[in-house]
Amino acid sequence: MRTLNIDSKWTGTVHYACDGCRRKRDFPVSGEIIDWMGQRKRLQNLGWVQTTVNGTTYDFCSEACMNRYLKRSSDKLKEVK
Repeated sequence: MRTLNIDSKWTGTVHYACDGCRRKRDFPVSGEIIDWMGQRKRLQNLGWVQTTVNGTTYDFCSEACMNRYLKRSSDKLKEVK
């Protein structure tokens, strides 16, 4: 999960929270252009994983955390037709 907190001068923080365990990682923002891809790369280097299920994107602090979450939530995540 990603949230963005900025003020009128385009300074603030991008907050990432693991959808499995709620572990957090923050990145400072200063300026109108936010380096989303750079943040993604830094998260990946820290072991974070992003996956999309049924059109919804999820962020996890590790592959093990993702697997636990998907196993627990498999009934909720199944596509309804």
